[in-house]
Amino acid sequence: MTIMNKAAEYGSIPEVHMEDDDSSVSSSSVFSTRRMAPSSKLWIGLGVAAACALIFGASSNSTATTATSQAGFVRGMGIVSFLASTTSTGTRNCTLEECFASSCNTQVAPFTCLFHNGGPHGGCSDVVWTAATCTEQCDLSGCANLDIPEDTDSCAGTECGEEWCTSGRTCGLDVSFQCTNGSARFGCSSDELQWTLRTSTDTCSNCCDVSLCQETS
Repeated sequence: MTIMNKAAEYGSIPEVHMEDDDSSVSSSSVFSTRRMAPSSKLWIGLGVAAACALIFGASSNSTATTATSQAGFVRGMGIVSFLASTTSTGTRNCTLEECFASSCNTQVAPFTCLFHNGGPHGGCSDVVWTAATCTEQCDLSGCANLDIPEDTDSCAGTECGEEWCTSGRTCGLDVSFQCTNGSARFGCSSDELQWTLRTSTDTCSNCCDVSLCQETS
């Protein structure tokens, strides 16, 4: 078998001729070559172009997807920041006085109705009050984070007066802060803010420190 590769020279595909063993081979042996047809070259060119287009398209789609994802992430973070700057219920936080005047359980029913139809309400709810059931409300859930000013009214240092001190119904020294007027009249507490800040004026409108009675007796 004799093979001559002229593809590099002619751009063709050589044919292989099988000869019998007794055949003589000379420098004039004839080999026929088959050149690539123009149509074949065209199809190969189109194939390469199509492959390049697919690769470029995949890369473009990947870039576009990444850009879209990044844009969506940025928009999402903007929405989160906006929501963080507003309350989830749209109800204002209660003031310090409103916090301590309410008897609502802030863990179970933090929404207190302050007024309805012009009058006091005081109701507690685990969900926001509707406009039909409450005119003004506030959220008690932030009360625990409020600081109590040092100049807040308290019972400490308030004299009870001789009449009260000699009434025989004064509180013990361990619970010396006593309510003197309201539904909690004669009530005793060790907390100097119990009858001023922590209860409503209907519960107790006046209080005193019975420890000062010994000074006046």
